[in-house]
Amino acid sequence: MESQCALCAVSPSATAAASNLPSFLPEMILEKTDAVEVFAAGEKGRGLRTTKEMLAGEVVFSEAGFAAVVFDREQPDQEDWYSEMDSAGSYDPYLDDHRGDTDYGETEECSNISLQSDRGYDCEEEAPMEVEEYPHRDLPSHSDAKSSKSKEPAPPRELRPALTTAFPFLDYLTRYHLSCSLSMQVCHSCFRRQANLHRCAQCMFACYCDRTCQGAAWEEHKQECAAIKRLGKAPNENTRLVARILWHTQKHTGKVSDNQLTTLDLLEDHISDIAPEDLKELKVAVHNFLEYWPSNSKQYGVEYISHIFGVINCNAFTLSDQRGLQAVGVGIFPNLCLVNHDCWPNCTVILNHGNQTALDTAFHSQRRIELRALGMILEGEELTVSYVDFLNLSTERKQLLKKQYYFDCECEHCSHGIKDDLMMGTQEIGGKKPSADLVKEVANFSLQALSKIEQAHTERNFHEVVQICRECLEKQELLLADTHLYVLRVLRMISEVLSFQQQFQEAAEYARRMVDGYAKLYPPNNALLGMATMRAGVTNWHAGLIEVGHGMICKAYAILLITHGPHHPITKDLE
Repeated sequence: MESQCALCAVSPSATAAASNLPSFLPEMILEKTDAVEVFAAGEKGRGLRTTKEMLAGEVVFSEAGFAAVVFDREQPDQEDWYSEMDSAGSYDPYLDDHRGDTDYGETEECSNISLQSDRGYDCEEEAPMEVEEYPHRDLPSHSDAKSSKSKEPAPPRELRPALTTAFPFLDYLTRYHLSCSLSMQVCHSCFRRQANLHRCAQCMFACYCDRTCQGAAWEEHKQECAAIKRLGKAPNENTRLVARILWHTQKHTGKVSDNQLTTLDLLEDHISDIAPEDLKELKVAVHNFLEYWPSNSKQYGVEYISHIFGVINCNAFTLSDQRGLQAVGVGIFPNLCLVNHDCWPNCTVILNHGNQTALDTAFHSQRRIELRALGMILEGEELTVSYVDFLNLSTERKQLLKKQYYFDCECEHCSHGIKDDLMMGTQEIGGKKPSADLVKEVANFSLQALSKIEQAHTERNFHEVVQICRECLEKQELLLADTHLYVLRVLRMISEVLSFQQQFQEAAEYARRMVDGYAKLYPPNNALLGMATMRAGVTNWHAGLIEVGHGMICKAYAILLITHGPHHPITKDLE
């Protein structure tokens, strides 16, 4: 990441490990090379700016991932409710549950998959042979793998924002973790989440939609498959991502393309800024990586391995599933790392999962990220994205950015505390503002209530969640504005729980209040606002308020058409 601290300067660890650096890095795909250029952005280091005018919704550039892996466990996100709802058949956040333009069951590849094979495929072969269905309810090796991985340090709590807004509102979202490993619910090739995946019968870890997805991922998975089988377990996502990065650099030699705007060895790792306790975790991570890394692969020094771990910590982007609701993986996109942060950005990033379903491979497309303009961008204007959710006070956003990305945000909204007054807004009582003591009392009550709500949610005591939310909203009524962060957090939780319980009439009212508050805080073309408006519209639709629901869905469609584009599964569903 570039913002405020020259993140793409050559790092000390990379310089010290120069003897271990690969001579070349693989070519990255940057489709619109004439649209952007690297420039010196002052204290920010380097940045990207446009070389021509961009319109709202236009793709500034797209980039294939340098390397990406599926998370090995659930991440804090908002998909959990909808996973439950889908499985219960009670509620669908979309009008349909499509998987984009993918039509499974009609292709020869899908029909030819062997579900009874125990043979798997040989890691030395050049092409995969068979995959095996993985029954989610029967996980003979899952508990062992989970316990064996418990000694490894957890990945960073916060990575770059999820592509297609996979887990907004991390600061207050309650967590509910599914018992099944996420790596068994997501295709390791296209990163789509679905049931009845087929796993690699050799390493028993990687899972795929079908033979086509497996074949597309074979080059990346071949060495990984052998390493997992040799170790007897799959390491955590950061270790697997480092390994894929190094295997990638070994395979792709030759002159770097002119489209390559930066390289991994030039990205800052910020190891010199890491706290002592985090340095201990880094040492454990490097040790675990060396246990995983095959002896017959090119060997790298500890400093360079540490550098790659540091680069991931500062520059990795989370990847979402096909519906944009859950973070399912993490990847490195070097050119995207040059895009600096702004709390009120002019661009957003989404994941295009590509299409591997056509019988003619000439029509296949790669998984890639897309940087999309949120409004008109003038020629020469710097491109920015937001690394954190805007729905935090400016002081809190600055703390998050400093902790994770090691820079002090000096954007206009942080410097002037823009919209902080709305986020802590109060209502007038009899034409007068409430006393500071009364506001403080209700704010403290709200914080305690939110903690209890999270605990009840974790315990799946949904009745208690609703009861506490109602008590909290009653306490906040006529005192805190609907743009107050604590009010919005309670409104969001109670609307989702009531929807889950199919109490749509009450849920619809809370959802409308929540979206009205969001609309006063978020930028007009914000993906999180669009997703929230979509869910609120569907809730109202289920409540029988067809006209209101239709109007909200139309508003959501207008936003997501810009943030996600007309061909994304979400916008196709709404269309």
